[in-house]
Amino acid sequence: MAAFALAALAASSASLRGDVIVSAAYSGGAAGVSLSPGAQEASWTQTGTYSNVVITALINGYYPQPTTAFAQLMNAIGPGATLGNQIASATVPVPLYPDFSYASTTLFSGLTLGPGTYYLVVSQSWAWDESQYATVVTGAGVSNLSHGFVNTAQAFAPSSTFTSDAYPLLFSVSGDNVAATPEPATQLMLGVAILGLMMWRRRAAL
Repeated sequence: MAAFALAALAASSASLRGDVIVSAAYSGGAAGVSLSPGAQEASWTQTGTYSNVVITALINGYYPQPTTAFAQLMNAIGPGATLGNQIASATVPVPLYPDFSYASTTLFSGLTLGPGTYYLVVSQSWAWDESQYATVVTGAGVSNLSHGFVNTAQAFAPSSTFTSDAYPLLFSVSGDNVAATPEPATQLMLGVAILGLMMWRRRAAL
């Protein structure tokens, strides 16, 4: 009984890993590419805290542009946004457009994000795939807010004024729901309780 209970606990904890926070995924049909020499952004708001957050996007270089992209995760964008609003940044290699594999590029991993609104800004890449047929999925307490672009970005791209995009940009954010994952102390207490129950049942059987 104890072994079954502990196995069930482990399975339950494992099932909470890698929760979808927000995802706009290609689901067939016509797909387009948001071409912009400036920058593009996608945002979401979450009410929970997630750890081990991984952020990916379907982005491409566009000839003769470099096959890298500069990604920034912000807590604010638009005029007035500064480096102080930047949570993380990375320069990542991307495939050269057209790339019909629809393979996502990992922009960030290992992040911990608390409640708030987040903006993913990608610049220096030219192409971020979009689709009017995108399947948008959000986790509990999460809302997908905006998708936008700017053709001529400011030197600090997130401080640009973005225009709303007609279709969702394709990206994914996933992580471990901290509130839903039992704390180690809670797991220990449960283990002790199960052990005590086993000992009580054994003594009662004698």
